[in-house]
Parts: sequence; C-alpha cells; structure tokens
Amino acid sequence: MPSGPPRPSQQLAHATRTPNSAHRSRGFAWRRSMKLPAGDPGSSRLTYLDGLRGWAAFVVLLCHLFPFFLLRAHGPAADGFTHLLSGRTFAGYVEYAILSIALVFYRFFTDGDTPVYVFFVLSGYVLSVGYVKTRKRELITDQALRRYIRLTAPIFCACFIAFVFLKLGFMYNQRVAMLSGSDWIGGFYRWTPSFWGFVKFALFDVYFHFDDTRSYLFVLWTMRVELFGSFLIFCSLSLCGGLERRWAAYGIIFVATWFVDQDLIAFLMGLFIAEAYQLEDVRRFLARRGLKILAPIALIGVLVSPVVLFHFVPRNVWPSVESVVASIIVVSVMIFAPLQKMFSMKLSGFLGRISFSLYLTHPLVICSFGSWYFIALYKYLDRPLLVASAAVLVIVLSVLCARTFMVFDSWGVVQARRFSALILRKGGDFRTEAAILGSPAGNAEQSIGVSGLK
Repeated sequence: MPSGPPRPSQQLAHATRTPNSAHRSRGFAWRRSMKLPAGDPGSSRLTYLDGLRGWAAFVVLLCHLFPFFLLRAHGPAADGFTHLLSGRTFAGYVEYAILSIALVFYRFFTDGDTPVYVFFVLSGYVLSVGYVKTRKRELITDQALRRYIRLTAPIFCACFIAFVFLKLGFMYNQRVAMLSGSDWIGGFYRWTPSFWGFVKFALFDVYFHFDDTRSYLFVLWTMRVELFGSFLIFCSLSLCGGLERRWAAYGIIFVATWFVDQDLIAFLMGLFIAEAYQLEDVRRFLARRGLKILAPIALIGVLVSPVVLFHFVPRNVWPSVESVVASIIVVSVMIFAPLQKMFSMKLSGFLGRISFSLYLTHPLVICSFGSWYFIALYKYLDRPLLVASAAVLVIVLSVLCARTFMVFDSWGVVQARRFSALILRKGGDFRTEAAILGSPAGNAEQSIGVSGLK
C-alpha cells in the first residue's frame, strides 16, 4: 500500500537565474512565484484534496484496527448475512437489505480498499496536473527523477524501525492472534529478520518482489502500484500529452493497462481528471447546479459500495470498480462546496500533512503497543472495554508517531529534490540550493497519503 495529503495554497518555488545562465533556467520558469486559489479546480493545488487524502489514510487505520484486528471474530460483518440469501426468497433479500443498512456506515468507514484507490487516483492527478497546465516536458523529467527516492526514503526509515522492533522482541502480533480471534494479525513476522534482508526489502523487494508474508510493513503492497503507476503517468504524458488527439492515445493506454494490471487504472483516472479539468467546456458542465445536486447522491451510492462489492462483484474486477468509485469520490469533492469546506478544515489539513507517515507507522503501533496492550489487559477488562480502550490508545499513539515520523518524510522530500536538481543541473537546467529547500515539503511527487498537493 503506497505511500504517502493537503493544505492552504502556497507559493510555488522561485525559478532562479545566474547572470550567465539565463537561458538555462528557461526549463524551470514554471516555478515562478504565484498564488493559486485553493478552491479553483484549474489550479495545480487544491487544499481540500489534501484533506481528502488525510481522511483516507485515517480510514485505512480504522480498517486495520477494527475489522482486521479488534473485531475480527466478534464485530459486525456484512458477510455474516450471506446466509439470508441462500434460500433466494423475496423475504431473504428484504431482510438482508434491512440488516445491511445497519452495516453500511461501519463497512464504509472501515473499508481499506476504497481509500487506497483514492490515494492512487489523487497520485495520478497530482503527478499529471502540473504538466497538463503547462505542457512542459521538464516537469515530467523532474518528477520522474524524484519519484523513487521520494517513496523509498520514508519506507526505508519505517522498515528500519520495524527491523529494530523485531530484534528487540517488541512485536506481539503473533501472541495476540489467538486472544483477539484475528488470524490476520498473526500472519506477520513469522520469520527471522536480518539486516541485509531488511535493506534488500526496503530498496528493491518492496517494489519488484513483494511478499506479504515476509514484509516489514503489511501496508507496503501499495508501493509497487505507486511506483509503476507513477511511471505509467510519466510515460503516458511524455508520449501522448503533447498530441492534439491525445484522448485516443490515452484510450489505447487505458485498454492495455486493463489487461496488464487493473490496479494501475486508478492512476489513469487521475490523469483523465487532470486533463478534463483543463477543458473549459468540462468546467462549465460541472458547474451546473444539477451536477452539484448529483454529487451528494453519487456519494450516497459510494457509501454502500463496500457491501455491494463484497457480495455481488467478482473479485477479479474489484480494482477496476474501486478505481471508478474512487474517481467518483474525488470528482464529487471537487464540485461540491460543502465537502470542499469540510476537507479544508484544520483537522483535515493536519491529517493531510501526516497521512503518508500515518500510513507507514500505524502497522508498527498495532503490532507492537496495540498487541501488547490487548495481551496485558485481556484477563482484567471486559471485552467491550478492552476493545474500546485499545482502539483509542492505538489511534492516539498512531497519530503522535505519524507526527514525529514527518521528520523522515520531509527529509525524503528534500533528498529527492536535491537528486533531481543535481541531475538536471548537469543536464543543463539549473536550480539553486535555496530554491530546492525553500519550496514546500509536500509537492507533486506525493504518493500514498503524502502531504501537500502542489
């Protein structure tokens, strides 16, 4: 699972010129200081999308905490009602529908798949929108040079923490599995960690040879999608972004991607949203009052999507359906003012800033402190009180750890920019150290839960 969320509009980093190299800075004129309205769909930075990313990361935490861990065997689960359909009677369907309503909110706010695909759609949008607005190829080069380092630096740090915890015996997930009734949490860390194994995993295996049974963080299955999806965007824009009839080319890429890896479709959906929002006719169409009324209706449909997907949609097309659902969420937020206001609030902004860190660190909290707490108080607290107290403490500690981990996340951003600046300087484009370090930490190479759409 990239990965890596958003805030008020900020100034883009200043392009810099030296007296003898004015011609060399032409490629980065796009960095001229300018204010972008936070709510303008045509701007490359939308504050509320950062907030959406932040809440998506929080829902992933709830997913792993409740249906996968604390309520794995005892909590509400829509699959428990499938027996009502076995008789295929009208009464069975009605009873199923009524009982499912009680589960809709629980399943939606603890469903980990939809928010992950929201991350993917947002990543596709963010990686595309700068180029789509300017059609300057150096933007693609700049982001492509940053991408691996941007993702890998915080992943490496988080995996190192997991490695240390394993060596010190701080991971209690296997011991808590039987007590909690969660076979899921007991499936991790059944192997002996080694330093070189950790290094190989963090630098290579996480992208190219991921095995969830030997992963240092169980959420990192998304990082392969993040890396491959990012370069799918870069290649698509490089090959087709400058064409007058690029939509036909995009369609061919979409069909090919469908057959190769449906997970990557979400990135293309983000690209399509970025391209569409640059069309004046599309913006006028989406500004119609009727469309703004349809947005909340569409979101209500999205609300029941986890239950519908689980029971009625074949698993082999889940990625494609989730990509469409995530795109509906993103577009609905972009055209529905009340949602924009909600996702622009301070709390949403805070979650946006820590979202990638939260995504990477919450598995550590669940498998260490959360599991230890459950074991320590299992005999002394009633089950409801134990679950409630464990949930509160894990959520609070996860947020605090994510806030602290932002140091490593921001460091990764800076190192990625320095690498890009070094390569581009040697290639004829020039940016000073001040321009690199002075630009906001969150930017267009953001990924799973990463803060700051620019």
